[in-house]
Amino acid sequence: MKIFSLIPLAMAILATYSPWSFSQDQENADTFSIGLIAYTEPSLYVGGKGNAGLLPYIEWDSDNWFFRDYSLGSYLAGGDNWALSAAISYDAFGDVERGNSRELKDMKKLDDIYTAVVSVDWFGSLGYLTLGYRQDITGNHNGGSAVIGYGYPLEFQRWRIEPHVSLTYAGSQVTRYYVGVGADDAKVGRPAYRPGGAFQYQTGVSLSRLFGESHRLLVNVSHRGFSNEVHDSPIIDKDHLWSISAGYLYAF
Repeated sequence: MKIFSLIPLAMAILATYSPWSFSQDQENADTFSIGLIAYTEPSLYVGGKGNAGLLPYIEWDSDNWFFRDYSLGSYLAGGDNWALSAAISYDAFGDVERGNSRELKDMKKLDDIYTAVVSVDWFGSLGYLTLGYRQDITGNHNGGSAVIGYGYPLEFQRWRIEPHVSLTYAGSQVTRYYVGVGADDAKVGRPAYRPGGAFQYQTGVSLSRLFGESHRLLVNVSHRGFSNEVHDSPIIDKDHLWSISAGYLYAF
């Protein structure tokens, strides 16, 4: 599987960063970390293989710019407890490889989707809240999705535990791209399917531990569920997924 096809899947299950980190990082104008992230998640698709991979990972902040979760962006405005940012990122809603399913190999091939992302984040003693919108800029499905997320980081010495939840609404153009079946792909046992907009619900918990000044270990366990528009598709055979990721980062 191509490494660029793995990245959107990794984005969907990683939770290595939150707006809480932004408020802390401003004390250090420039930060740079590199490492590796391993993850595993079953496939939603009929006959799909489980998704697993080991990817290089980079976190970088310099003044108002950042590269994080495979997204390049800039902070446009902010205050003591909020930040407005814009970025270019992969679309993390679906799997363009359809789990490398043999049963779905005859379907039209999908291309990777890049999105323009705008996010507003608030953070404070009660945790953080994020609101964001993603819009396809590749012209492959021309759709958009909106997300609201909440997390509550707990700090204990060098440990950090962060329960987090999010709700994503993907427009019909997005869901039809990933789980729809066009007339050209329909056949016996696989009827044409044109879903409307769909929801993705995600809950999870992240655990990180700092060793010394530079070494950080990360673990995240996550559960994703989908509304009927997704799991009613004839090419989908699951309505929820459990995933786990783990990684190591070295901060310079």
